[in-house]
Amino acid sequence: MSLTPRGGSAAVVPLASLAVVLSIGVGVGVSGCSDPGIVYADELAKRSSDGGSFTLPQAGAPVSPWIEVAVLCPYGSVGELPDGFRKAAAKIDTNSDDGVQWLLFRSKDRFGSVRLERADIDFCSTGTVSGEVFDAQTEWTAHEQDGGRVLLPVGDA
Repeated sequence: MSLTPRGGSAAVVPLASLAVVLSIGVGVGVSGCSDPGIVYADELAKRSSDGGSFTLPQAGAPVSPWIEVAVLCPYGSVGELPDGFRKAAAKIDTNSDDGVQWLLFRSKDRFGSVRLERADIDFCSTGTVSGEVFDAQTEWTAHEQDGGRVLLPVGDA
């Protein structure tokens, strides 16, 4: 008994299936390589556009669930950060570019950072949050400025 139908069409179905699987795999692979800063910036832009106070999103963060975040501004000092944050921040070159800032997230046992462009969302222009650690429940506000948004913790707004 043969499992191959007459005319050799058995090879057509598997090849078509393989093409679909490969295209899905490539699509997932490409989308999985997205810049974490862009993904998090998109989530943050959605969250901050409503006008009221908000918490920083968990979605798109490099560690999940995160419980604390440090804001690292260009040329900012990390010497005052708690020990674990200070060690993780030492791996980030905050002197490399004035136009970016970093959010350094801590979950229960891991750290992860995202690099954000300051032109769109800026934690650093007021100088009040650089090198500070905030918990996930901290409320923030966004103010429009120079075509972007400046974010401040509610107590500093």
